Amino acid sequence: MRTSGLRRLSGIAGNALRRPPRHLPQPARIQHPHPAPLALNDRLLPEGWVGYSAELTPQSADEYGYGAGFWTQRGNSAAARQRVAAGFPADSFMAIGSQGQYTIVIPSHELVIVKIGWAYTPHDDHVAAERLVRETIAALQAE
Repeated sequence: MRTSGLRRLSGIAGNALRRPPRHLPQPARIQHPHPAPLALNDRLLPEGWVGYSAELTPQSADEYGYGAGFWTQRGNSAAARQRVAAGFPADSFMAIGSQGQYTIVIPSHELVIVKIGWAYTPHDDHVAAERLVRETIAALQAE
């Protein structure tokens, strides 16, 4: 039986979570506003959790654009305005790992983008993540 090369690869999410690349979108799946039904229609998280997670926290409202555990484009922080201007949809939010790893949730496009790999660039490769979001959305709209 032939196995996929992905079984032999491992990705690093955050600083220490080791998972195969195909498993990295799964944490974001539970944040999707309309996740596929679970067995017996059980919910993993309470109603409204996605909105709460992506809501801008008061302490970061002016500069950073941080929500309840996620960087968010919701609100009017300086960082959110910059990310939206670079192509992130205004409803998107993301987890940023070390050295250029991202999990980006875009509810308006029913899309989760995962970027893995090491990036030794300033600001953990934000420019590449912005380009990835813009080009992925454009490619999906062109279909």
